[in-house]
Amino acid sequence: MRTSTYGYPVLKRRARRSCRHILVWALLAILFLLTFLYLGRTFEIRRLRGDLSILAQQAKGALATQEELRARLALQNDPVMIENAARRLLGLVKPGEEKVIFIEGN
Repeated sequence: MRTSTYGYPVLKRRARRSCRHILVWALLAILFLLTFLYLGRTFEIRRLRGDLSILAQQAKGALATQEELRARLALQNDPVMIENAARRLLGLVKPGEEKVIFIEGN
């Protein structure tokens, strides 16, 4: 059997080198996989935060619209608003009032 200058057989030294290479490549593959997973999750979190801010803005707009509609609904039961709508839309007048209609001439 051939021996090297260090006293170890050449084949054992090559076997140790190949084991080291396999170990290094395995560690690099694991590191690459973990990095890929981390970056993927990071980009997903960033996208979800953007979606969350858009949804929060939409929720604020929906709440404002809801408040406006509730205010309009409350005004529908207001006697003054009912009277104004009856005068405007139906042409009604109070007893004792006269309705004046203007006709445009040519």
